[in-house]
Amino acid sequence: MTEIVKENARQILADEIAKRGLKKTYVAEKMGYKNLQKLSYILTGRDKFTGDVALRASKALGVSYKIFLR
Repeated sequence: MTEIVKENARQILADEIAKRGLKKTYVAEKMGYKNLQKLSYILTGRDKFTGDVALRASKALGVSYKIFLR
């Protein structure tokens, strides 16, 4: 199966969070996660960065989901 997310999607997300000066706990909540652990797992590669994550992140940050996709 072809991956739809960019190889560096995690780094793009981390950069967008840092660029805006947001706390990761805030972003995790905006993405619909109950705590920071899920977002941390995504950012470190312990969990997959999926299309769903791209949509959640784009809504939380107010950016196009396309920045995360190939």
